[in-house]
Amino acid sequence: MKKIRIAILILLSAFTAVAQQDTIIPPAKKEIKPQVIKPLRIALNEDGSHYVQFTGLLQAWVRYNENNPGSTINGQAANAENTFDVGLRRVRFQAFAQLTDRAFFYTQVGQNSFGFTSERKFGLFLMDATGDYECIKKHLSIGAGLGSWVGPLRYSSLAVASIMGMDGMIYQQTTNDLNDQFVRRMMIYAKGKIGKLDYRVSIAKPFLVNTAANKSGTGQAGIGELGNMQNNVATFSTRNPNPQLNTYMAYQFLDQEANKNPYMAGTYHGTKKIFNIGVGLQYQKDAMWYKEANASAPGGADTITHQYVTLGIDVMYGAPLNKETNTAISFYAAYLYSDYGRNYVRNLGVMNAADGGQAYSGRPGTYTSGGGSAFAMNGTGSTFSAQLGYKMKDNLLGEHGTLMPYAMTQVSGFQFFNYKPMTVFNVGINWLMKGHNSKISVDYQNRPFFAQATLADAPEQTTRKGMFVLQYQLMF
Repeated sequence: MKKIRIAILILLSAFTAVAQQDTIIPPAKKEIKPQVIKPLRIALNEDGSHYVQFTGLLQAWVRYNENNPGSTINGQAANAENTFDVGLRRVRFQAFAQLTDRAFFYTQVGQNSFGFTSERKFGLFLMDATGDYECIKKHLSIGAGLGSWVGPLRYSSLAVASIMGMDGMIYQQTTNDLNDQFVRRMMIYAKGKIGKLDYRVSIAKPFLVNTAANKSGTGQAGIGELGNMQNNVATFSTRNPNPQLNTYMAYQFLDQEANKNPYMAGTYHGTKKIFNIGVGLQYQKDAMWYKEANASAPGGADTITHQYVTLGIDVMYGAPLNKETNTAISFYAAYLYSDYGRNYVRNLGVMNAADGGQAYSGRPGTYTSGGGSAFAMNGTGSTFSAQLGYKMKDNLLGEHGTLMPYAMTQVSGFQFFNYKPMTVFNVGINWLMKGHNSKISVDYQNRPFFAQATLADAPEQTTRKGMFVLQYQLMF
């Protein structure tokens, strides 16, 4: 009986302990509060509506690139098949000020694509310097200076700190460093909103064509000297440039975007609900020229001038998918028609991993995609592009942020290639430690290499090459 009593007491004690344990409230999980990075702003009046603000940006690349056939580094083909390098893709410092209710000042200095092949004693240069006056509140501001109020597409003026992929869709910067300064040019402009229609229009005086940015060794076609031109292959003219007309307008169906400066966001990570459809135009009279054989004069050629015109249409969609987890989607697609003149094509390699290229398979004078990481980015013809990204739930990695995988592509059909498709694609993932303020991106790009058998033949795709990039971005 005593043993039974002891057993009953033990069971009652265990039951009581379990019952008490069930009533214990488990410790609350530590809440991960988002850290808000306040802008570096100095108020100029009591309510802060007049202010001066400063920002900064650093994008550092660590890269491994499979160089194009025939690539050279410092004039040498040895060890030029592949390249490992570290570089500064972008450095930016901005200062802008709302000086009065209507007067706005904006300036930016920075540098692009500083790598091991760059000239040393790296220095910042003036990128933007504009001032505008709001003539009609919200509807019309007029300004002037060195700026980027241009078309024909959304990312012709890209807010580089908010890029969804590794880099922007650079082909949309249709004359980058040819007759502009990294997209910027001297201009007068008007911008504003009419209801949900956001618009910009500018008249610019292009710079004289920069032949140094179009060295044939890197495949960056565009040299304007008549002596270097093939018959029926257009390049940018080195003559006194005519004014250039730019416009871009977007109907913003949902949330409205700011237009204090010209640069348009790549993705909002679901903090806004965006659905925009935009159209744009660039036009410059007699911007291009080419030689055309003159049958009446054996061996002679006439110089033909040609307009430059691009027309674009695009759609942007970005929205949260789940309010509790803050997952989000970002999508962008664009179509661009470009007329640079007969057979124009320009190769470009961003922060090119090689500084030159030799004739491919012993065919001097024929076209190739150039050295390093270059490919045919722009040309007379049509281009379709798209990008899609998915931001995973907030705090997926706890206090270390979340992830955003993405994919993007450019598909072009250029006259010089007989409209055969030129396709580039990127896949990657962003580690958003603190949104755009602190993020690490890993990207793989695959691109084609085109070569011409003889001057009479259209270029053909002969191989494809890849590039891996690890980027760290810091912004304030």
